[in-house]
Amino acid sequence: MYIYFDAIKNPIHLVQCPELLAFIKKNLSGWSIRVSSKADPHHKPIITIQKTPNGYSRKSNWLDEPKVYKHPVEAVCDFFIDLMYAYLAENQNFLCLHCAAVKFGSELYLFPSTYGAGKSTLAVALAKEGAQIFSEDVLPLDLETGECIASGIRPRLRNPLPEEFSDDFKNFVEVHTSLESRQFRYLDFLEDMLAPFGARGKISRIYVIDRVPDLKEPVEDVIAADQILKRIIQRNFSHAAPATSTLTFFLDMIEKLECRILKYPNTEAAAAYLKQKISTSRSIPNHLAPLLVDPPVKAKPRRDGKNAPVDDLSNSDEVLYQQSSGIFIRAVEESVFLVGPENETLYCLDGLGGPIWNILEEPISISGVALLISEAFPETPIATIKQDTRNLFQDLKSRGLIDCPPEVRKLQSNL
Repeated sequence: MYIYFDAIKNPIHLVQCPELLAFIKKNLSGWSIRVSSKADPHHKPIITIQKTPNGYSRKSNWLDEPKVYKHPVEAVCDFFIDLMYAYLAENQNFLCLHCAAVKFGSELYLFPSTYGAGKSTLAVALAKEGAQIFSEDVLPLDLETGECIASGIRPRLRNPLPEEFSDDFKNFVEVHTSLESRQFRYLDFLEDMLAPFGARGKISRIYVIDRVPDLKEPVEDVIAADQILKRIIQRNFSHAAPATSTLTFFLDMIEKLECRILKYPNTEAAAAYLKQKISTSRSIPNHLAPLLVDPPVKAKPRRDGKNAPVDDLSNSDEVLYQQSSGIFIRAVEESVFLVGPENETLYCLDGLGGPIWNILEEPISISGVALLISEAFPETPIATIKQDTRNLFQDLKSRGLIDCPPEVRKLQSNL
């Protein structure tokens, strides 16, 4: 059986598992689907799911090895990841965020939060309060128009629901549950609560959510531009667009929008607070101020899917390095964002990383940088400083952001 989606040229091949078709259709909204028993010689399947004695085995262009799931709900749940990758592959001008997004009236709110932060349950709780879900997991963004595109994938929650939820919320979820496994359940929302695939909208506000059980009530505050930028870049998993375009798009987006952090004791309190806030909000200036400290943004993966080679600099403390040529640099608040010479690597430097990057305008060794830092922080052991500096140099070099200049390399080889 071959499944064809209007939004994707190549088909999905179901081998000895026609029952999955009903699960796929049930959990999609707005996707145009047709089924054929014959293969199209001009378009080879990009995803194949085959029923085996061990479960449903899936192969795709985005998997290094097959994935196997015993339960059909879990097999379809993971299949949707590849379905979105297939959609993005045919839309090179799209980015895609791992986030939740909901629409209240004409305003669209984005929640680019970390794994396990509660974005899915918050999206469902907001739908219960009258919002329309654009996404509770993945959200494509059009680089050309700046619009979000509804994924059309029905909201999914993990089982079991936490005990903290009220009976009212649990009943709401139970009434709307359509398909369920031990691990997941899908909710069958109508269009007033779930935007169909392809619906578009522009982001009105960005909220980073942070669950703090000890709080008595939700509180919000502004968040620094560099911190929200890092959060958003970390959530992007579409890397077809040039890194400079990605960075410029997100910079432009956060400069125009109000970006906030919301700390809350539980999901239902957050939903009630946001409903009240959104219904009474007025446009106010966006004054960004430092608030959070996050881990550095990881470098962008290579387009060929392979990891960048890691250089061992353990015996190179005296080798001179400097910034590679052709690096795009953008300072935002306390952070420095770098785009590599091939326009694929996107990297962020925090803390002392920024000053060290400035020092690397001229050739300098690991030992030289460590000495400068030790003069500023004499209480820190020089061995610790040197190891941290070595790790930074190694990371920068593996991304092509620093190198030993040819003339310096030649001079050092003659010594």
